[in-house]
Amino acid sequence: MNKNNPKVVQLHQQIEEINQTTPKVVTEEFPGFSDRLNKLIDLTDLGIPPLDGGRQAHIASLLQSSKMAPGDWLKKDKPPKNSTLKRLVNYLLSHIDGSHSPLKIQAWLKFGDEAVNDPFCDPQPDNQYLIPLATALIVAVTRENGIPASEYELSRVLCETVEMLAGFNLTHESMIEPVHLQIIYQYIKSHPRK
Repeated sequence: MNKNNPKVVQLHQQIEEINQTTPKVVTEEFPGFSDRLNKLIDLTDLGIPPLDGGRQAHIASLLQSSKMAPGDWLKKDKPPKNSTLKRLVNYLLSHIDGSHSPLKIQAWLKFGDEAVNDPFCDPQPDNQYLIPLATALIVAVTRENGIPASEYELSRVLCETVEMLAGFNLTHESMIEPVHLQIIYQYIKSHPRK
């Protein structure tokens, strides 16, 4: 091999180059993973205890893992290894009404709404008529508070606003009270675009 030949691959040089451009510490954190996993657990019919009421121990027992590992998953945005995540997602989905793609759910858990829209936040077909009212209210709240649309996740805020309107049986703008606008404001603040 001729070291001066530019066509000869110099692997050691490439290794040095990639080591200089790649961070030495690889993080396993996925922002929002814990919130999404807890939401998924809450949607099941399993009766798993709340986060601060034994959920970590329950999940550890369920998966026969150490008690510390689920703490990372449920509180520190650190997902389990892929095989464990797949097993957990498949089990949880078997206890949720509807048909959901396990792969889509796993991607949503790890990467959030930026990669996959929240599969559990679609307004019900019978609530579709509330979307125009919800949209008008969101626009009014953002204008009043000077919040640009680029600062929050519209799809999540819209979904939660439609659910709130349906839950309170609010079908017309004349029925909206200041407290409802405050709730929408909280939805906007709870879902910043990352």
